[in-house]
Order: sequence, then structure tokens, then C-alpha cells
Amino acid sequence: SGDASAAEDTSSSSAFRSAWCGFSVWYMILLLLDMFYDSNSPRPEVLSILVLSFLLAVMMFVMTFRGEDLDWIPVVRRLSPLVLAAQAALVKKCPCCRRQSVWTWVAAYAGFTAPVRIPTSAAPHFWLSLFVLNVLAHGANLTLLTCRCLCRRRTAKDGVAKAVEGKKDN
Repeated sequence: SGDASAAEDTSSSSAFRSAWCGFSVWYMILLLLDMFYDSNSPRPEVLSILVLSFLLAVMMFVMTFRGEDLDWIPVVRRLSPLVLAAQAALVKKCPCCRRQSVWTWVAAYAGFTAPVRIPTSAAPHFWLSLFVLNVLAHGANLTLLTCRCLCRRRTAKDGVAKAVEGKKDN
């Protein structure tokens, strides 16, 4: 059906999809904690930013989730159909959400804005760890993308060279 194909479209993506999913869970937990225990003021403005960031983190979790991410946890794996259904519904309403690059950028936003939370958060060390892990993951992702790009160019050049050699032999 259309819902199943929408969910399938999101399943083939970057090698870091599960990492972004994990980051979104930590981001949600830390944001929830800060919604109640943040010492920043003015409180209403900060709370509204935290709530919007939390909603973005929920969307990131749903859209980067893969069924096999929870299959190894006996009780929690029952959430997979619910999350995958929400994923298909989101893709139906907003097709750009299926693009993994969107969630890579959202993960970058979440990770690189984490140091802003450190001074007033109840969990500054966790925000710092989220930042450090995000820097490492995005560095590895950029390295992987660069290597893939270089390998494709080399393969394409080799293919062109072989085609030219084949034409010369004929």
C-alpha cells in the first residue's frame, strides 16, 4: 500500500540513521529535563524554545527510526508498528521528511546547539557528551561521504577508460 511504500522509502538511507535516532532520544530526554529544571530566564520564552526543539526531536526520532532499532528490546519492540505508522503518515503529509539529509541537518542543529544548554541545564555533562558525540559522528559521516564520492569518481573514470579502450579495439 502507499503507507508501506512511504515507510520503505525512508529505510534506505545513510549509515548514520540509527545514530541520529539515538541522538534524538537523548535530545528528547535532555530537553524534557530542562523544561522542568532549567534555570534560565525569562522562563516563558526559554520554555517555548525547548518545547519546539522537543517536537523537532520527536519528529527526528520518528523519521530516523527503523524497526530493527528496537527489535532487540523485548517489551519496547511493540512500539515499532506505532512508530512506523507515524513515519508513514508524516511522509504522506510532508514528502521531504523522507530525505535522510534533512535529519542529518537536524541532528547537526541539535548537536551543535547543545553547548548553549550547558550553563543553565540541570544536566550540563550530558549536553556536553551529546555535543562531543555529535561532532565525532558528523566528522565520521563527512569522511564517509567524501570517501564514497571519491570512490565513485574513480570508478566512473575507470569505466570511461575501459569504454574508450573497447572502442579502440573495435
